[in-house]
Amino acid sequence: MATFDTPEELTKVLSKMAELAQADEALIQASKGKNLTISYEFPDLDVFFYTNFRDGEVEAGLGELEEDADIYLTMDSDIFDGMFTGKVNAAKAAMKGDLAFSGNVAAAMRLQGLMDDFKRIYFKAKTDA
Repeated sequence: MATFDTPEELTKVLSKMAELAQADEALIQASKGKNLTISYEFPDLDVFFYTNFRDGEVEAGLGELEEDADIYLTMDSDIFDGMFTGKVNAAKAAMKGDLAFSGNVAAAMRLQGLMDDFKRIYFKAKTDA
């Protein structure tokens, strides 16, 4: 069974995640010194999401970016959910072709330092949505 049956279910969680991320002090602190824009595409539900970290400022939202991202991630919503709930290993998903990645590899490595905060925020967003 799919985690998200409709685009509306996913966008509700992503909207809440964006709201929480932009106000989360731990994520804001962790993003200091980082300049990183990530574009997410969920082809199974035709949904786009982005996060933008600019030296202690966090911006996130729905939709496609008008600017170039440092990292482009394409995956079905179940893979995204699995990555943020600890059920899916991102590296293994990429090797299996369940996660497509393009962009700056060094920038992607900087993302690892933010994953614990992202997981916490995703869990709260999914619970609250």
